[in-house]
Amino acid sequence: MKRLLLILFLILIICTSYGQEVNADTTTSEQNEETHAGLMKNTLFFTAGWFGGFIYNGNYERMIWGNKNPAIRSVMIRVGIGQLFVPESVYSLFSTVKLKTTTYTATLGMLIGKRNSYLEFTAGVVYFNGEETQTSMLSGKVITSDYKDINPAVTLGYRYQKPGDHFVFRVGAGWPDLVHISLGLCF
Repeated sequence: MKRLLLILFLILIICTSYGQEVNADTTTSEQNEETHAGLMKNTLFFTAGWFGGFIYNGNYERMIWGNKNPAIRSVMIRVGIGQLFVPESVYSLFSTVKLKTTTYTATLGMLIGKRNSYLEFTAGVVYFNGEETQTSMLSGKVITSDYKDINPAVTLGYRYQKPGDHFVFRVGAGWPDLVHISLGLCF
């Protein structure tokens, strides 16, 4: 856990080199086109998803590279923290399981497209830290155990983000959330 937090912290420090400097010789619209293809560099958004259970998280995203070319419009890193909850469901023929865990996510992603609409692809890792409860359907015995796991985190989806605007809308599919929807603000 400490190693994961250290890695996330180092990624954020490295990305400060792509800060929001202002050049007094250009107008705001020229600056947007020159520095980051018109998209704002920082985004905070809330995501809710479904996979047979419910997952929600808050995310911070930082653009580390921007381009006017629609082949790859931008590359960004994202860190997030949230909750995953699986209500009691049939786990096997003789038991049920319930899962509640905190999620920590770190991904690298890219946007492909132009104007307001983008194809978004991200890949990274998600760390689960929580509690799993199994109940025997035969004896009624309840077993509670720690649940800690690291899995890949992958998404593919649609993103609406108007250059120079503060609003972001995302919808897509991936893992750990099979389907998700997000709303956020850029700055």
